Amino acid sequence: MVESRISRPWSHSDHTTGWAVFGILYLVYWITTSLTFISTDELFLFDTTESFARRGSVMRNMTADLDWPGHTYVEPVQPLLSIPLVLLADRISEIGVAHSVMLLNMGVTAATGTLLFLYVRWLGYRRNIAIVTALLFGLTTIAWPYSKNYFRESIAGFTLLLAAYGLLRWRHALQSSDSWPHHWMILAIASGVLSIMAKESGAVGLPMLILIPLIGKSYLPKSMFLSWQLALIVSILLAMAFAGLYVYTELLGAGTFRFEPFQRLSGAFNNINSAGAGISGFLFSPGKGFFWHSPVLILALFSPFLARNGHRLDVIWPLFMFVAFVLVYALVRGDIWFGGTNWGPRYLVPVTPFLMLAVVPTLENCMSALRSNRLWYTLGLLSLVGFLVQVGAVWVNPLDYYAVLDDTGIPGAAWTVALWSVLFSPIVGHWRMMIEGTVPDFAWVQHSLEGPDWMLVTLLVMSLVSFVWLLYKVASLEVSRLLSACLSSLILFTVLTLTFIGLRRVYFDYRYQGNNSALHAMREALENTTLPDPVIFLNNRTYFDHMLNFYKGDSVWYTLELNPNELIEKDTELPDASTNPVDLLHRNAWSPVDYFGRQHQTMILVMETGSYHKNVVRTMEWWMNSEFHAIQNRDYSDDVRTISFSSAASPARDIVPEFRNMALRGEIIIQAGSSLVQIAWKYSNMNEFNNALIK
Repeated sequence: MVESRISRPWSHSDHTTGWAVFGILYLVYWITTSLTFISTDELFLFDTTESFARRGSVMRNMTADLDWPGHTYVEPVQPLLSIPLVLLADRISEIGVAHSVMLLNMGVTAATGTLLFLYVRWLGYRRNIAIVTALLFGLTTIAWPYSKNYFRESIAGFTLLLAAYGLLRWRHALQSSDSWPHHWMILAIASGVLSIMAKESGAVGLPMLILIPLIGKSYLPKSMFLSWQLALIVSILLAMAFAGLYVYTELLGAGTFRFEPFQRLSGAFNNINSAGAGISGFLFSPGKGFFWHSPVLILALFSPFLARNGHRLDVIWPLFMFVAFVLVYALVRGDIWFGGTNWGPRYLVPVTPFLMLAVVPTLENCMSALRSNRLWYTLGLLSLVGFLVQVGAVWVNPLDYYAVLDDTGIPGAAWTVALWSVLFSPIVGHWRMMIEGTVPDFAWVQHSLEGPDWMLVTLLVMSLVSFVWLLYKVASLEVSRLLSACLSSLILFTVLTLTFIGLRRVYFDYRYQGNNSALHAMREALENTTLPDPVIFLNNRTYFDHMLNFYKGDSVWYTLELNPNELIEKDTELPDASTNPVDLLHRNAWSPVDYFGRQHQTMILVMETGSYHKNVVRTMEWWMNSEFHAIQNRDYSDDVRTISFSSAASPARDIVPEFRNMALRGEIIIQAGSSLVQIAWKYSNMNEFNNALIK
């Protein structure tokens, strides 16, 4: 079968239009982004990114309280692509590290919209149809909410679509007898490998892409020379992919279970009986159903009947990919097919741009001179509903609605009634919270206790309006190469400038405790410490968020598990001074210190309680004083303090019990060395000290 027509020649107006589409989507995402994490999966990814960027390691460290510290088990592409964002924040003052990294999926999702525009144009559709396709994808589907998060699905979808685009361009290059068409095949294979390395689900979608070059038998290579070239290219790229996987898993030591297909197949076989719930959930669940969250994509199911013969196969194979994703995830994930803490069907985000491709014939019919009014109204209604669904999704933080569900008293409401009840569906719940006056979960609104940053949003909105006007003008005109280059450069410059301004404006984000001057002083001291080979331990998660966004040092830092009963009621009897401190510690609190701390010369413990806080049992500090040599104690405020220990020598452990009791009560500080015990107290004279000792 041969296509009915060839794609229209690429023009400079198309180039400018693609940049305008990117700019519009990116600025919309900037206006609605939160720049905060909602899931432990995001934190593990960020942890891996930070280790990659600063130490060239795959060791997860800062999220130790969530999981035992160890080598990462996430795919490498997203952390690798995020390295420039970490380095940017590290080298520029007043740009937060977490803030910077959260920009990644904004850019990736906007780029996916641009790539959709390019793909539709090379299929031979008019420019206005390609524009509408890209904007509907970016503003009426689940892609928009996921631009706010740090999940892998957005990059997985982009790389998979880029592989499809490479195959499409290869198909056209063969048709036009390009002298060397295989550079597009190189792009396709490299993107396919990146897709798998971004998220293992790429392996589900790649087989469907094989259909792209097979559409039209005349597009296959006709020369033996070209065929041998292609075979050599494929072999080299696959060898490079396996070499990269070997380096990542064997040399660097990353976890391998995501790249063990037989283990996955075994798990899928065990979930056969529960797969029905996942399939029906992906299709029909009000809380996690795909078409509930992206209504316009329902039209993809009807497009094969509306497409012309030359485009029908280009519409059908994306539907095959959608079916494959639904079946595989229903089997592999079993009872947790919905993906845990997230918005909607997270696992189906990578297939969203492909379903949008399948909608294109419907768009063409709607935008033709002989359009059906009924079809036009259907498209308009589904697009409007989809836009409103996404507005609710980006307006309310999903964790806030989870808290509302918890308050209902229904056991596991987020994973029960919220899945199958329309009344408790997050789509309805988010809009209910909006109507009740919930403050938007936007960085420019939430970053400051003093109120929204109207200057930043004004700049963003003005630039957005300018990009929309430019898109309107360029879409119907042909521009010269020089003008196209100037306009594209202007768009890129504006995007980069506003990004820089935005990051600087929201830097002191109170959600990351950026308004705490004592924490900033503590953090700067940690970054500039002269102590040899330090490792930092946070006593618990109290200051975790601050370190996540603001710490820019090279030292490894861990967050320890919260120890029970550190804060006790007034007049409550303290533990006996002879008690082994380990007995009062959570295992995941002391064991990382014991294991990783001894690998460094110096350990710095960050405490959220001051030196003399009453009714506090500082069990970690107590234990470390028993095991290591305390060398420094620095107070930054009543509740920001660091204690430094040397692992070079052990202190004398036979501290006078009365002194240990006073230390537990917050009346003295004990720093023990190998042959010296130093005691500091808050009392103004010896009489007060003696009275406390007698008591």
